[in-house]
Amino acid sequence: MNELGVVAAGFLIAVIACRLVFAQQKIQATVGAALLVHAIVGLICGLVLTMTRRVSPIAVGLWWAGAFLSWFGVQVHLESSILLWMIQALRRQPLSEHELLTRYAAYYGEAERLEQLDHARLIERQGGEIRLTRRGRRILALATHLAPRGWRIDSRGGSDLRCQEVGS
Repeated sequence: MNELGVVAAGFLIAVIACRLVFAQQKIQATVGAALLVHAIVGLICGLVLTMTRRVSPIAVGLWWAGAFLSWFGVQVHLESSILLWMIQALRRQPLSEHELLTRYAAYYGEAERLEQLDHARLIERQGGEIRLTRRGRRILALATHLAPRGWRIDSRGGSDLRCQEVGS
């Protein structure tokens, strides 16, 4: 039971470190660095447990990987939830539909989304044009591969990506 406490405490330290270091950024934009933080702390916990107790490093690694993926999934969902943002905005005061949509567009409009893509190095801006970087093209290829059968992702419109059913 103490072993689980050590791993859970280490995981909590990694989560807190990620929140402190990446507080102003979305987790999607910092996934590589967050993964590195978790890998370092997880490796330290795994080494401590395997050297001091009879705990398999594979067991620690599997637990950590599952916990990281769960944490990452929840973070991504919470950060990108429009509904959650709107509930938070309505908690402060009642708003009309127009006021709510206007505030959301100001909070997370096209400029903010492009800034996040630029920060994550998925796009580059050259002479007023926006182009996918090599990294952005790889992610687009992966998304295209994972799209449901009969769907395609079209990026020919520059920064305007469309996912549509083939034949529509």
